[in-house]
Amino acid sequence: MIDFAAVERNALDDYLTRLGAQGYRVVRSPKRSDLPAFLADYEADAVAIGPKGNIVVEVVAKGSPTAQAKIRRLREILADHPDWRLEVVYGGQAERQVPIASVAAIERTVEALNKLTDPRASILLAWASLEAIARHLEPSETLKPQTPGRVVELLATGGFVTPSQAETLRNLATIRNQIIHGNVDLEPSVDQLQGLIGITHELVSFLKSRKA
Repeated sequence: MIDFAAVERNALDDYLTRLGAQGYRVVRSPKRSDLPAFLADYEADAVAIGPKGNIVVEVVAKGSPTAQAKIRRLREILADHPDWRLEVVYGGQAERQVPIASVAAIERTVEALNKLTDPRASILLAWASLEAIARHLEPSETLKPQTPGRVVELLATGGFVTPSQAETLRNLATIRNQIIHGNVDLEPSVDQLQGLIGITHELVSFLKSRKA
């Protein structure tokens, strides 16, 4: 039998250590007095207070029967509180199949997009950059390779892109998919490509501000 409590405890230990090193004030198993009113009735695993925003840390073990219900409830609670965000830490999960690229490498890639002469190459590299950015923003959700549609949904549901930007990305995902599967006659228009590059630039700037 899997000891879900032990798995979650070990995962929480590792994650809170990293948050503390980043300058957050971490409170494990917070009391009601440690929490804002809207969280007072919720038994959080931990909270972290810092200059980059406040975090509710929820730890779940892979395979735990209550995991999704816990996550769903917390997302509902935090929906109206933009100064708080949820970080889900998975214990006992499979190893990451795709490494998280450095922010510097992502930035260099995005800066090079306008220098490519083939718009088909630009759109494919831009999508690679979007997925790399998504891994930084939603690390626990991106252990495996992601489809373009999944990348867009992660960015949209996390509030990292606007609804209109998300719609632009969905439309461009169709073009990206056709190109990568062999329709090399298809090319994005200049306006489409510049829109995509503009979104990636904004996301890189946001990512850098979070890492600063």
